[in-house]
Amino acid sequence: MNKYIIGTGCSFTESSSTWLNRIPEYRKDLIIYNHAFSGAPPDLMANSVIWRVLDLEKKDLIYISKKVFN
Repeated sequence: MNKYIIGTGCSFTESSSTWLNRIPEYRKDLIIYNHAFSGAPPDLMANSVIWRVLDLEKKDLIYISKKVFN
């Protein structure tokens, strides 16, 4: 089973030298998605993570338990 990290943020997380993009140096088993970009408002940051999770679910790469929402 693949393990994913979905990150988001502003310009501090966007660059290739930030913590999020350096994780693969230490953990080759993780798939990293970085949705950070300069000037990102909070609602766009949150939505980008939600969109990625729903996209992974649609491709049957992850399963979202209905218990999460109860």
